[in-house]
Amino acid sequence: MPRPARARPPPFYGPLDGYSWPVGRLTKADLLAAGVGLIALLAGLVLIVTSDGSTARTVGAVLLGLAAIAFVALAFLIVGESEDRDPRNKAL
Repeated sequence: MPRPARARPPPFYGPLDGYSWPVGRLTKADLLAAGVGLIALLAGLVLIVTSDGSTARTVGAVLLGLAAIAFVALAFLIVGESEDRDPRNKAL
C-alpha cells in the first residue's frame, strides 16, 4: 500500500538535503562585483608588497578591505538571486 504524501517537509534536513545550489549563468551584477573585487584585491596586494611608505600600505589595506566587501556582497547577491529563482521554479 503506498504511503500518503507529506504536506510539509521534515523539520530538519541533512547538510545538503533540500538545498538547491545557485548554479547557472552569472548576471552582469555578479560579474561586476567579482571584477571590482578582483581588481581591488590585486591592486591592494601589489601596493602592500611593493611599497615602503606607510601611505601606500594604508591604501593597499583599504583596497583589500574593499575587495572583501565586494566578495561578501557577491555571495549575498548570488544567494538572493537563487532564493528569487526558487519559488518561480516550484510554481511551474
